[in-house]
Amino acid sequence: MAKAEIITNIEAPIHLTSLFINLKSLNTIINVTSGLSFVPLTKVPVYSATKAFFHSFTLSTRNLLKDKNIEVIEMIPPALNTDLGGKGLHDTSPPVSEFIEAVFNQMKEGKTELTFGFSQNLANASSEDLKNTFNRMNQV
Repeated sequence: MAKAEIITNIEAPIHLTSLFINLKSLNTIINVTSGLSFVPLTKVPVYSATKAFFHSFTLSTRNLLKDKNIEVIEMIPPALNTDLGGKGLHDTSPPVSEFIEAVFNQMKEGKTELTFGFSQNLANASSEDLKNTFNRMNQV
């Protein structure tokens, strides 16, 4: 299971990025990370770590490709009302439609870090806030 997550969340996007950056028509890359890029959930350590890796990769790629005029956008969703991880697990989370609307508005504004709700809070949090959030999220 861990190997599959690493292949899906790290190896495949790196491979695709290396292929796409050679396209003359490419002007934008959108990478999807997670609020767990900033604060890991210990119940899903590999998933959290891959998303943290991909967040770091996205920041570096953005910097490396700016001279090629390729914009690199990071979409950072929080937990949304889906069945990801199990049916009913995220029933109290915001609906996907609200996230999509917020993301499109941020894209219209030219933002390169697309956040919403909890992921917005995490992306802008202090190290102390991140530590407190980690402790709250991972209480046993």
